[in-house]
Amino acid sequence: MLHIILTILKILGCILLGVLALILALILIVLFVPFKYEMSGKYYGAPEGTVKFTWLFGALKVIGEFKDKNIRARVSFFTRSLLDIPKEAEVSAETPEDDFSELEELFEEMQSGQETIVLDEQKSSEPVKTKDKPVVSKEEPVRKEPDTLKKEKIKTSREKIEEKPESSSETWMDKIDHTLQKLKQKLESLSKNKEKISRFINAECTQNSIRFAKKALWSVFMYIRPKKISGYLHFGLGRPSDTGKVLGYASIFYALYGESVVLNPDFEQEIIEGDLYIKGSIPLYIFVYWGLRSLLNKDIRNLVKYIRHMKG
Repeated sequence: MLHIILTILKILGCILLGVLALILALILIVLFVPFKYEMSGKYYGAPEGTVKFTWLFGALKVIGEFKDKNIRARVSFFTRSLLDIPKEAEVSAETPEDDFSELEELFEEMQSGQETIVLDEQKSSEPVKTKDKPVVSKEEPVRKEPDTLKKEKIKTSREKIEEKPESSSETWMDKIDHTLQKLKQKLESLSKNKEKISRFINAECTQNSIRFAKKALWSVFMYIRPKKISGYLHFGLGRPSDTGKVLGYASIFYALYGESVVLNPDFEQEIIEGDLYIKGSIPLYIFVYWGLRSLLNKDIRNLVKYIRHMKG
């Protein structure tokens, strides 16, 4: 009996270890298999562009296209299509042959209904013979108000007109005092807020957190930046001076694109056309790494406490 229990526990332990190993393998795959992205666009009279994301060596594909003022999106996992927007729209737009027969029946019913309505109108238009009856004029008597009521109404209206400017002047002064008090309160709160903001910025935990954030953002950018950039740009702004300025600003970023992007300035005419291709990858483990480091950082925790204290 004990041997049977031990074998059952052994089997359950092996199953549990297998499940845990499978979960660990899936987590490692998600973290260390990067998402690859490709972006391409061109403009030669009309804009066109495509965006493509792939994961797990092409098992998951997300593709978006913009061409001829139409957008198309496709999502597929292995060989199974999960989403295809234009196909669904086309299928919904089509009408089967059975619908046409139903429409014809409805049209025939409407025509028959119109004929019956016309016949009813003709019958109703025929004169109906009725016996002559004396016409009785039903006119309600007009009630006339006495002169005393009219005089009282005129007096009350005059009193209201005389009281209005006094009440309006009092409310106007009250409004001015109220707005002045609000302005004083706002100025006092701004002076206090300036001191609080200066203390918050100059605090040691804030400065250390800013340095940590800069380091983290630069590291993430270096991992997700495009690995390949290629393109061609033919541009002209109509004025040679403006075109030269843009060319000078673009030369600042020459270290990023290098010789892979060709710039062709046009100093004679106003024109913009070209194409661009970008390719890179996004690993998820870099986000997890910096997220854990931010949770374990003392300066960031002190900064959160300081913000809560300021709010309180």
